[in-house]
Amino acid sequence: MSFLVAWLPFLGSCVVAVAAFAGVIKSNNTNRAAITAADAREFVRWQRESLTDLTNTITETAQQVVAMSGGCGTWPRGERTQRQVHNDHAKLAILALRLELLVGDALSELMSLMQGATWKCLQTAGEIHSELMNGGRAEDLQPVIEGECDRATETIRAFITAVRTHTETIGRSATRPARPYGSVNNAAPG
Repeated sequence: MSFLVAWLPFLGSCVVAVAAFAGVIKSNNTNRAAITAADAREFVRWQRESLTDLTNTITETAQQVVAMSGGCGTWPRGERTQRQVHNDHAKLAILALRLELLVGDALSELMSLMQGATWKCLQTAGEIHSELMNGGRAEDLQPVIEGECDRATETIRAFITAVRTHTETIGRSATRPARPYGSVNNAAPG
């Protein structure tokens, strides 16, 4: 019996150490789950904010191209204004790539339609401007450019609506991030 009394404090310390170690492991797994969930929420917030900012830039640029094209009858002689509108339209291609990096293919079809409609508007504006500079009548040509501008504006509105819908789904359809290696608890963080 005296042998057991001598080892009792050591055995008791071992039991306490094992229990403490198990508590640390469980706490670590819980903290990992909480950090992973927080990272996922932060990513969703960043993605929504980035999409909103990028959409604002895209629609402002597209609307500027449409507005400048619609005013083609007042463009001064020369190509400076046309070149500026072409440069603004070229920005849409760069913005489309950024959009694809951010959301994948989800909005690429509408972005392409918007680029095409604004290009058609710009192209028509250039043709009308040339005709006006060669003596064409503005009354005959104004309905043509107004129609192209209206079509481009409709595609911009459709794009904005699609972005709103997509933004609402960003947090819902995202898959949960993978659990860290060595994670014991496979339950979803709560």
